[in-house]
Amino acid sequence: MSNVLATARPLGFDTLGAAIALYVPGNAATAPRYSTTGAALSSPTIGAALRHPTPTTAPSTQPPGPCRHTGGAGTSCTPAGRPNPGAVIRRGGAQGEPTATLSGAPTGPPPAIFISQDHRARLQEALRDFAKKVTITPKGGITDMRYKLAVIGVGRPWKTEGATGFGMAHAHVTGFTKTERCDLVAIADISRENAEAFAAQYGGPRIHMDYAEMLAAEKPDIVSICTWPHLHCPMTLAAAEAGVRAIHCEKPMAPTWGEAKRMHETCIARGVQLTFNHQRRFLEPFQTAREMVRSGAIGTLRRLESQCGDLFDWGTHWLDMMFFFNEETPAEWVVGQIDARTTRKVFGVPLEQQGLCHFKFANGVRATLYTGFETDIGCANRLIGDDGIIEIGWGDPVLRMSRWDGRGTEIVPVSEGIHDSAAHARVAADIVHCLDTGDRPLLSSHNAIRSTEVIFATYESSRRRGRVDLPLDTEDSALLAMLAQGLIGSEATG
Repeated sequence: MSNVLATARPLGFDTLGAAIALYVPGNAATAPRYSTTGAALSSPTIGAALRHPTPTTAPSTQPPGPCRHTGGAGTSCTPAGRPNPGAVIRRGGAQGEPTATLSGAPTGPPPAIFISQDHRARLQEALRDFAKKVTITPKGGITDMRYKLAVIGVGRPWKTEGATGFGMAHAHVTGFTKTERCDLVAIADISRENAEAFAAQYGGPRIHMDYAEMLAAEKPDIVSICTWPHLHCPMTLAAAEAGVRAIHCEKPMAPTWGEAKRMHETCIARGVQLTFNHQRRFLEPFQTAREMVRSGAIGTLRRLESQCGDLFDWGTHWLDMMFFFNEETPAEWVVGQIDARTTRKVFGVPLEQQGLCHFKFANGVRATLYTGFETDIGCANRLIGDDGIIEIGWGDPVLRMSRWDGRGTEIVPVSEGIHDSAAHARVAADIVHCLDTGDRPLLSSHNAIRSTEVIFATYESSRRRGRVDLPLDTEDSALLAMLAQGLIGSEATG
């Protein structure tokens, strides 16, 4: 690690800026403003959603229609049938990052979101605490630490000529660069052409054709692994053994449960900070949904439901979010089934055509993930409580809440979608912050290992035709084993 002094300043983006702004209905001029960049920031995005209805406001019992969007420089989102609160989110800012300003004073009664004043205050405080955590503000105003960053796997950007994936190395490096604490010193890739193109775009790091050689020669502090899943384990183990302090690896963890465990356990034993890129934990819709649950907006959480294309590649995100919503509570058992009459490969790993994963958390909450064929449940994630439900959609509306007491469905305005690229800079900021402080990152392998176990326990349940009690006592992937044995798939004989 180099000891180059650098003037410290907060990150050049507003970390959940729209979510942490505290907006006071009817008093925009005196509303407190919070910003991770130190600039004045006021936004109606969460504040408007959490306005408590006055006793004289009778909420509509009819579900609102889609948001109405105005043209021009601003976008005004108001549920159909609701008074316009006069709030306009204006986009702009350095490096394409969003900033938020409030234009116009509220008019008419606020929309009726069913969260009490006390719950609203707790939500706002929690979001402010979160924002502080992922903003790097070194003690004394300066930092004497800069971190050497290296990347393994630097493919072409997504949807460009020659791309074989999402080009996640570009997102990783962009995020680490925004911390202003990391220097990209080296990259490793088996394609000289890809490596040279990447190096030209990101400041000319040294190029290596062999990642082991790069680790030995460069001795980086942070290594980002952006390769296909079957390479994650050997590369992570090599980086840990080379003395790297932090490893940030793409998801899913690995093609087998045994490999996933070895990565996690090796890094614990060597004191290496290991994270996996379940970046949606840092996005406003998911943060807001969790804080709404914590505030008691839907009463006690009872069930979680999600839907996506597969258990392994997409499912790792939604299973991770289930643990996130339920405060990282361990799972006790899993029962599931998969249909693999036809299979497809994603990043080299065969996946099921259809799947069902059901499990119980230690606190009694149940969770179900539906994957693949005909699994549309009307949203991406659903959180069900004693008093209502929260749904996160694939598109507009991104976040909505309904209550069982007849008060209808309300859209909760958020400024980010579920695929927002803003997450990557927050991920990098958290990784650097935790290297500084010794805190556990939000994307720690301690979290990723739980959702990964559920994936492989679902495959194992299908193989055993029964419930699997955790911890999972196998090492392989039952899906891969059954395919290899011809028990499932197009070559199955029975």
